[in-house]
Amino acid sequence: QLQVLRLLKHKARASGTAVLFISHDMVVVSQLCDSVYVMYAGSVIESGVTADIIHHPRHPYTIGLLQCAPEHGVPRQP
Repeated sequence: QLQVLRLLKHKARASGTAVLFISHDMVVVSQLCDSVYVMYAGSVIESGVTADIIHHPRHPYTIGLLQCAPEHGVPRQP
């Protein structure tokens, strides 16, 4: 799965286009996306550079998503 997504990202960058990737899998999001929008109940609750959102989440829902990620992927919040 990740190989296909990385190929898609490479092709998008090479052609100067964007890709809208929708997922709850924060490990994949952390490795694939430059920016992220976290949605809850149909509204954007947090957005920004992916690394910033992953390492410094502000919204409780974002924190919950990150806590569901495997240990070897996204670091969990204390």
